[in-house]
Amino acid sequence: MTDVADRNLAVQTDVVGAFLKRLVNCRSVAQLVSLVPAAVQDRTRVDLDNIVNAHVKKATTAFQLAEWRDSLAKQNYDGVPELKSIRGPSVQVSKLAETEAAISKDFSEALKEAKKSALTRMIEIKASEVEALTLISQEGRNVANLILGWKRVADTEGVSKEAHVLLYDSDSIRSLIQTAISIGENTAQKQMLKKQQKALAVKKTKTGATTVMPTEPRALEEFVKEIAKRQKQSAMDKSKARKPGKGQRGAGPSKTKNQKNAMRVAKNRKGKNAKRGTSSGKQQKKR
Repeated sequence: MTDVADRNLAVQTDVVGAFLKRLVNCRSVAQLVSLVPAAVQDRTRVDLDNIVNAHVKKATTAFQLAEWRDSLAKQNYDGVPELKSIRGPSVQVSKLAETEAAISKDFSEALKEAKKSALTRMIEIKASEVEALTLISQEGRNVANLILGWKRVADTEGVSKEAHVLLYDSDSIRSLIQTAISIGENTAQKQMLKKQQKALAVKKTKTGATTVMPTEPRALEEFVKEIAKRQKQSAMDKSKARKPGKGQRGAGPSKTKNQKNAMRVAKNRKGKNAKRGTSSGKQQKKR
């Protein structure tokens, strides 16, 4: 019994050690899934994808939420695209009534209150979304779910001894979830950094602040690309304006060239026919 226990312990140590050693080098969900037993790969892929996607979506939602809260604090409702659909109705007032009394048809204050109310509700919705995504990406919740799912598969037929050891090791599952969370956080951070840099570059280009150059290399690269893109588009627009209808004139074969070819062919045919007639006449005279 002691020898069997020792062998089982050695197998467990080797399997878990190899798993953890390879786990630290993983940078994607696909790499993580390749390390787990085949019997639970599909289930694990879904859980890990949800963790990474939840982190990415939470970062995007939190960024949007911060912008909306800033707009609400500054009462800058025109800067929120989602509020542009809120417009005042057209109210018809008879000239007779307008002659009698000065009737105002201005909706500016009413629209301001409506946009404020709508933006407040939008913020509440986004805040709820952030809370839900936070729950999805929590470590404890995902560890518990994965432990339960792996144990159900561990005792089924066809599972090897090594796989059985890993499927029952809660520490390995916890390390797997922690690595997925780390990948999700890193992915979200990279995407938000690119989004912020792009927004900054576009803002500086629109405001004409070309003299203020970004100091961060990636932001500078995005800034230069945006300027080059706008210059190229401007040059293309000017070129089209200088040459209107070029595509129509260039389409199809040239009429002048076709006329010359037709005259040349007619001339050649006439020469050949005359030559043939002379030859025939000489033969008849000889006879």
